[in-house]
Amino acid sequence: MCIRILLAEIPELIPGRPGCWKKYPDTELQAQGLLQKAMIFVPIVQVCDVHCPVFCITILKADSIKKYLIITFACFMKKLPLSFYLRPDVVEVAKNLLGKIIVTKFSGIATMARILETEAYNGIHDKASHAYGGRRTARTEILYANGGVAYVYLCYGIHHLFNVVTNVANIPHAVLIRAIEPLRGIDGMLERMNTLKNKSIIKGPGNVSAALGISTAHTGHSLMSKEFYIAEDKYSINPSQIIAGPRIGVAYALEDAFLPYRFMYNKAGQLNNSRTRSTVARSSGRR
Repeated sequence: MCIRILLAEIPELIPGRPGCWKKYPDTELQAQGLLQKAMIFVPIVQVCDVHCPVFCITILKADSIKKYLIITFACFMKKLPLSFYLRPDVVEVAKNLLGKIIVTKFSGIATMARILETEAYNGIHDKASHAYGGRRTARTEILYANGGVAYVYLCYGIHHLFNVVTNVANIPHAVLIRAIEPLRGIDGMLERMNTLKNKSIIKGPGNVSAALGISTAHTGHSLMSKEFYIAEDKYSINPSQIIAGPRIGVAYALEDAFLPYRFMYNKAGQLNNSRTRSTVARSSGRR
């Protein structure tokens, strides 16, 4: 999606104030003799349903640089379609989620973060899954829903762990999100995590949910909504930087604990992969 808009006064370029924008056709701009061009990059401005991390501004100058500003906006992000979640191979979906962007807009705080680590849970056939053997409880019933919704459960009575439900109804597949790279709303994330230390990577599924404002109240929430969804952009991942290994804290799953269902995008070596290369971490209680 591309949009061309004219801003009457450059000082009025304020993120989150689309009301100061006026649209003009290109022919009218050409008629005003706006010839000089310069490309610059500016902070994120929301001009569509998606908070886009990158766009460019073209300045066309006449008598005064304050008179005219044209913004050429290229939306590089789009919400993942429902079909992404309905695919039958949860392991493939877990790998494909690497590099995608989680967007949340809760309580006036907008956040965006790139997914760096995931774990696949293969439903009734996977001893590490909450749905192993066809188990159904009030908590896990959402796993049996159509894919594209959130499954958030409480661990140790403290940590809210966010999972993406996949596959079609009655096949309880899910992907746990374990690590993210903050892109937007970092101050809000730090406040939610009760820390002042800026984090380039947020590790651990409990920290991921805390930073993004996700809680058990969001179980069943559609990932096709405006306030909580996953998007993709032009970002590409080098397959050589994806590490597969056993999942964390599932020793109770016996032989299934050794399945290579954990995936890490080890971007520039930012994630410590020592636990991935080890056999199986100690059990942290049934997932």
